[in-house]
Amino acid sequence: MIDLYNSRQKTDRWCILPPHFQWSLFYSGTNNVFKYYFDGSLEPLPRIDQVDEVYVPLNVPNKHWFLGVFHLHDKTLTIYDSLLDWSSIDKERTQVICHINFAFDSWLRMNDYYDDKGWSLSFPFKVVYPDNVPQQFGSLGDCGVWVCIFMERLINNQPLLRQHEQPKETAMQMRHNLAIKLYDSILEDNFNMASTSQMIVDEANKNLFPD
Repeated sequence: MIDLYNSRQKTDRWCILPPHFQWSLFYSGTNNVFKYYFDGSLEPLPRIDQVDEVYVPLNVPNKHWFLGVFHLHDKTLTIYDSLLDWSSIDKERTQVICHINFAFDSWLRMNDYYDDKGWSLSFPFKVVYPDNVPQQFGSLGDCGVWVCIFMERLINNQPLLRQHEQPKETAMQMRHNLAIKLYDSILEDNFNMASTSQMIVDEANKNLFPD
């Protein structure tokens, strides 16, 4: 999230709300309006009324992560899920989507987002499931990684579904990239990140593809 914000231009019309935003609404409802997420007073989040798309990582507790994108201009909520066929969580996933849909809409109203738009009280955002969403390899472990991949591709206007893509390899490469970005930000200046990075890749390949 922070890495994507570091590349954000002032003219960009998107923002990302932190992963705990969903649970903040779950546990406190909309009595706490979380104005600091709305008004641009919390760096690096921009003002919500100055963006068109709001990215919200969503979580089925202890089971699964997926991505919701609120399109404010046409009131749609697009769901990007790397495990759409995982039927065992259909009910819980639907509950999460319904709750964030109504709670996010109420949050906008309590922060006066609609006051100058003349929008009447209506059903919240229309939920859309695109059919070009990559699906992860296996049922566990990579869902949070794919949330990061989805955000990176969507924000940078890259194709969401790539021809001949190998989901397992894509997820591993993203894990590798995230590890480098994390450790590069905290290690000493003279640390040899290139050699350590290659060691990480070699070790991962050895574990994933043993002889």
